[in-house]
Amino acid sequence: MDVHGLPLTNAMLVPLNPADGDPSDVPWEMLSRAELGIEAPSVQIKDEQSAGIVFDWNGNQVARTGRIVAVDRLGMVRFLDAE
Repeated sequence: MDVHGLPLTNAMLVPLNPADGDPSDVPWEMLSRAELGIEAPSVQIKDEQSAGIVFDWNGNQVARTGRIVAVDRLGMVRFLDAE
C-alpha cells in the first residue's frame, strides 16, 4: 500500500453532504458514502466566497476535500472517486 502526503495529527474526519457541503448528523458507521471533510486546528482558512472550500461549523474549521469516500467498520477510508 502506497501512502502519500504528510501525516495530519489532531484531525477528525467529518462526513459531509456532497450536494452542499453541510456536515452530516449521521455518523460514518451509518453512511455508505459521503464527502470527506477534515476538522483540525491546522486547517488553513480561506473565506467562504472563494469557491466554498472551507466553512465554519460550530466554531470549528471544516475543510471540504471534494472527495467521495466510504469508511469501513475498521476505520479504513476508501476513496470511491479515485481513477
